[in-house]
Amino acid sequence: MEFKSLQIKNFRSFEDISLNLSNKNIFFGLNDVGKTNLLTALRFVFDRDTRRNDFIDSDYFEKKTDTPIEILVTVDISDNNEDSGSVAKF
Repeated sequence: MEFKSLQIKNFRSFEDISLNLSNKNIFFGLNDVGKTNLLTALRFVFDRDTRRNDFIDSDYFEKKTDTPIEILVTVDISDNNEDSGSVAKF
């Protein structure tokens, strides 16, 4: 499995971001710029125990609970690294 991209909408400090990814990524920056929020979004997709808690008001960007949160991770699950990715959407 190889990560290809990540898109986050209306989640915590992210109104709408898109990132191209690879299997080796480094997230760095000043305090309070969203590194933990990005990792929490990934955890929400891949950890069913985290999903059981569902979202709370503070998980929505600027508490806009009328707009849905979208977290899309695109991964390539092919055996021969062809671009035949599969999308998981939560």
